[in-house]
Amino acid sequence: MAKLSSTRTGTVFIKDFDRGVITTIGAQLIDVADSRRSGVFPNRSKRYALSVAGVCGPDEYGGMVPIIFNDPDDAYQKDLIPQIHIERSALLPAPQRRQSPGYDYRIPAPQAEMVTGWTGETGPTMVEVKGIADPYDITYELHIRTRLANEVSMILRVVAGAFPPMDGALYVMDTEGACRSYDVFQESINDLSSIVDVQDREAGWTVSIRVEGEIDLRDPVIRKTVYTRFGVDVEVIPETGVVI
Repeated sequence: MAKLSSTRTGTVFIKDFDRGVITTIGAQLIDVADSRRSGVFPNRSKRYALSVAGVCGPDEYGGMVPIIFNDPDDAYQKDLIPQIHIERSALLPAPQRRQSPGYDYRIPAPQAEMVTGWTGETGPTMVEVKGIADPYDITYELHIRTRLANEVSMILRVVAGAFPPMDGALYVMDTEGACRSYDVFQESINDLSSIVDVQDREAGWTVSIRVEGEIDLRDPVIRKTVYTRFGVDVEVIPETGVVI
C-alpha cells in the first residue's frame, strides 16, 4: 500500500513572493489617511510602510517610509519622498533545481470512503494529490529615493541588511498559513542619485536581489483509487484509465 502523507501543504505563487520581499525588510500594513481625495474626511486605506530610525516619511504615513510596489495601477509617486519602490524584474525557470517527480502530499480526499482489502488493511477510495512546485529564480529591484543623503544611507543599511550577499532568507506565507524560507542573494547595489535642478534633487540607491523560489503552477487534484483484493492502494490516471 502506498504511503500517505497526513499533512496538507499550501501553495505559493508570484504574489506571495512579492509580499515576502516587502515583509522580509520589516514593512508593516498601516492605515493611511489620504487627505488629497475629495470630501471632508480623508479616505483611509491599508498601505505597507517601513519604520527607519532617523528618517521622517510623509505625514499621511505617520512618518514611516512608504513601500510602493510596481503594479500596473501603482505608478511612481514622486510626491511620496522618501520611499522604497520595489519592482519585480524577471521570473526565470530554474530546471537545475528541479527535484525528482513526485508529490508534495498525497492524502485521503475529504469525500473519500475508507474500505478494507483482503489483507485487512484499510485505505481510501479517493486521494487528494499535489505535485511538487516548479523552481524559479525571481529577481527584484528595490529603488530607494530620498531628498537627503544621510536618510538614503540609513534606509540602504536596512534594505541591504535584510538581503545580504550570502546566507539571506526570504520569508513567504503559503495558502495554508505556513511560513516558508527561501534563499535570497544580493546581486548588486547601484547609485540612483539624480539632480534635475536644485529643488528636485534626489539621493538614491537600487538594491538588486535574486530569490531561489518555487511556484505552484497546478492545483491539487482528486484521483480515484483502486483497492484491489490484495490490499494494494493504487491510482487511476483519469485521462487514460491506466492504473499506477
